[in-house]
Amino acid sequence: MHPGSFTNYFSLNLTSGYSKANMILEIAGVSNLNENETRGLQLAGIVNLTGANAFSGMTEKEKESKIRAGFEANLTGMQVSGVANVVINNVFGGQVAGSSNLSKGALMGFQLAGISNVVYKYSFGVQVAALWNSSVQSMDGLQLSGL
Repeated sequence: MHPGSFTNYFSLNLTSGYSKANMILEIAGVSNLNENETRGLQLAGIVNLTGANAFSGMTEKEKESKIRAGFEANLTGMQVSGVANVVINNVFGGQVAGSSNLSKGALMGFQLAGISNVVYKYSFGVQVAALWNSSVQSMDGLQLSGL
């Protein structure tokens, strides 16, 4: 009834998985969504999301309070998907996608994508994409792209 309140260590989903957090391994045919954090390995046929719905049903004041209290929805491990990987805060590890990878925080590790990699803050590591890579604030490492 309330999947966003459960933390899983292992999760095998025929279509899509939805939980508060996943700690070791999560596999889905279509998508995985973890509200608070993802650790370990996350595999999906289409998309992996970390931090989605973390502020669902909250007022602006409640959201601001949660962020001020130190909330971050981070990936510590590896995301692999057929289309896209999205993390609303930081990536400590790697993301591999057929299309695009996005970190709205920092990247400490690597991103490999068929089209693009985007990091809103800083990157320490490697970004490799067919078309473009972007690290908005700063980049320490290597970026390779066709465009």
